[in-house]
Amino acid sequence: MIAVLEGIDGSGKTSIIDDLMLYFPSHLTTSRSAEPYFLPPFAISADPVTATLQLAQARWQHCQWLAESAKHWSDNHVHLIDRFDMSMLAYQGYGDGVNKELIHALNKHVTQPLTDIAEPFYIYLDVPVDVAVQRVRERGEVIPEAHVERLERVRDGYLDICDKGCNYWQGHSSIYPTFIDATRPFGKVYQDVLDLVLS
Repeated sequence: MIAVLEGIDGSGKTSIIDDLMLYFPSHLTTSRSAEPYFLPPFAISADPVTATLQLAQARWQHCQWLAESAKHWSDNHVHLIDRFDMSMLAYQGYGDGVNKELIHALNKHVTQPLTDIAEPFYIYLDVPVDVAVQRVRERGEVIPEAHVERLERVRDGYLDICDKGCNYWQGHSSIYPTFIDATRPFGKVYQDVLDLVLS
């Protein structure tokens, strides 16, 4: 099983995955990965279209690695991904204005190595931008005002994806992320995610 956690900066994805890796039931084997896959943030172009192509190339490499790794997973294996294909639609598509049809086409192409694997299960952790920004600033990171405005568009994009779904997986119907209110206490959000992954 592949479970993907999506959400804007400060939504709690990485913290949730950190704890899941520590406290999964012992009968499960686990692994994790994150995007951008082996693409350092400083290497991503400031030009939105160029960045989209860079991220697509990195996702292609990620999917090839996932497809090869999945050959060795047991039936009780859970792989967690911190952001995946929907993030590019939300960030570069809704956030930066890159053509969404281009992003759909790129995502459909680069996820082809996973065609024989069951489609990922998506969980979207939702927080208002002001809450997310406060969390990020509390950990010592600086967020320029322009990025705050971008995050508003990105969150609107994620909410639109939750409402309309999207389909990158040939032969499958549209995928709708499961919505979780991540403004609640961490323990409650964690338990909801754990219950979904184990269900």
